[in-house]
Amino acid sequence: KDPDVVVVEIRATSAGRGLSKNNPYREKEDRVVEIEIDIDPPSLAGRMLSVREKISKEFVSDLDLLMAANREILPSYNQRCLDARNDEECTEEDAAEDRCTIEPLEFGEMSSEFNFGQRTVQMFERASIYMLNNHPNFNNPESTLLRSTSFDLLFLLSTQESIHRLLKSYKMAGEEKEVSFSWLLEFYTNSLEEYFDGNQSFGRADDFLDILLQTPPSLKTIDGNMGFIDPLHIVEDIIRVREEVASEWKDLASLAPLEHESLRQEIFVKQMSKWGQPVEESQPKAEVEETLGEVFSVEVPAEGEFE
Repeated sequence: KDPDVVVVEIRATSAGRGLSKNNPYREKEDRVVEIEIDIDPPSLAGRMLSVREKISKEFVSDLDLLMAANREILPSYNQRCLDARNDEECTEEDAAEDRCTIEPLEFGEMSSEFNFGQRTVQMFERASIYMLNNHPNFNNPESTLLRSTSFDLLFLLSTQESIHRLLKSYKMAGEEKEVSFSWLLEFYTNSLEEYFDGNQSFGRADDFLDILLQTPPSLKTIDGNMGFIDPLHIVEDIIRVREEVASEWKDLASLAPLEHESLRQEIFVKQMSKWGQPVEESQPKAEVEETLGEVFSVEVPAEGEFE
């Protein structure tokens, strides 16, 4: 885009500049100063690329943390189930003396399960929240200002993407997964507003898995077909698919600098042309896009497929 000029109007706030009220040189209080600011779109594009490249580098690192936290969910859940089972085996005398009771986490209690308005009773340890509060990545002054928020958003979006892929997988499996598909679709649809849409607090992705794990197994009949609903198995599938999603997104984010090379070249050519020194492009943009396509490709489900 060609350079443009933006006119900013500023109302004078120091009218008179110390002169007496009757001084003829005193400026009027309602004087408006107009300032012209030159806008150079290629220069703005270059700065945007720099920010996007920094965010992509953070994503590459943070997606590793996401996968690490993702792998801790099931072991943590199994350990808590084992602890609860051991608690049930306490004698009546021990139970009466409260010596074997596992107390639920209370709000404001500092631990690895730091709460941001989350459930007080949790089925597994919240490794993602622990990382947000303790990992050096999120305490680094050189990080972008919204890195913690971006990390939590990655968790939420990767969970949503994994659910979409899992629904697609169940649907393609046919009659074998027909009941599971219908049940998960209804459960996900009813949870959209609470866990995925609008402004959300930290840890909503884990809250969604938590409520799934608290749902008891059941037999469901849908359209005449009876099937066994195992929420634990569904959570295992979501966690498995989320690992794949995070790995794919990491590869995509790592390609950002390569994609930016052609864009930076176009910006450089336009800036040099503006300064009266035309420069020929060394590599057509189409060739760079073809290279990126060969390096990595991702199939994106059609929008609204499960609506």
